[in-house]
Amino acid sequence: MQINLLFEGAVKEQFKQQVSTNTDVLTGQPLGGKKEIEVERDGKAFTLRFSDEIKHLKAATDEEIAQMFAQQVEDPSDIFSYRPRDQWLIFSQYLNDNGIFDGKNAKDIEEIENLLVDITDGLDNLDIATPKGRDIKSGSKPITQQLTSAEAQLELASSTAALQLFSEKYVTGDAKEGFHQLIEQYTKRNEKRVLSYKSIEEKFYQGRAKIYETRHMDASSLNAKQKNNLSITNKLGKITYTEAEISKMIEGYKEKFGMLQNKSDVDVLIAKLQDELSKFVTKGISKQDKDYEAANNFVKEKTAKTFERIADYWKKLL
Repeated sequence: MQINLLFEGAVKEQFKQQVSTNTDVLTGQPLGGKKEIEVERDGKAFTLRFSDEIKHLKAATDEEIAQMFAQQVEDPSDIFSYRPRDQWLIFSQYLNDNGIFDGKNAKDIEEIENLLVDITDGLDNLDIATPKGRDIKSGSKPITQQLTSAEAQLELASSTAALQLFSEKYVTGDAKEGFHQLIEQYTKRNEKRVLSYKSIEEKFYQGRAKIYETRHMDASSLNAKQKNNLSITNKLGKITYTEAEISKMIEGYKEKFGMLQNKSDVDVLIAKLQDELSKFVTKGISKQDKDYEAANNFVKEKTAKTFERIADYWKKLL
């Protein structure tokens, strides 16, 4: 698959094709292929003439933009690194190139593309603290805070399972095999990122916990709420997770998402996964610890918006 770095979605691509074949379409291309247009200013009519230089200028500009994007690619062998903040575009371009959108109107195409955006948006935003590349389109529920490592693990499992169901629902014929290969590449790329990922906040908790433990820092100046938060986050900061444990959790999530069949099942599963995730994150805190319940509630509150987004796109997909 040859990546088109100027591709911004099938809806825009369809519009561009309509403009190029219809000289009467002026929206988005003011010249509409004409050499002159009539304009009015201060009550007077003027005729403006244009040459083909504008077309040449646009072509040159497009080429320059494409070269600029190509220089930002981290790993040419990783197809999704060409679109680090819009991984949905790789899937959409593939569908567009293979005729899956043929015969569909703009509204239907946009609905399908928006679903791809929502599914991949979580992992697009792993680098939200240090964004790389353009972000052409965000999901219907924009992400405003950096994901925790547990949220990233959940996103990986959910998005890969959702893409499999998306393929069953929207991809037909010979295009299925290639789409499944893209899902495998997407999974491989993001699995590597997720397994070594920690948010800035988590790294801070981890570092601060060590300082408090080794230097016996005094927290007497803090109020009750601050002391409680410090106690919880210091305990969370001390917990470690092996790669095998993380991989097992991801596979467990993926298996459960893969069993979804009806919209009515989504909220039930989400509630179950919220409990599983919080128990995993707090696994180093004893149930007899005074902070155990508070720590679980802290994690659930932190991850609530991610669960809400995931539930939203699964309900659209089913």
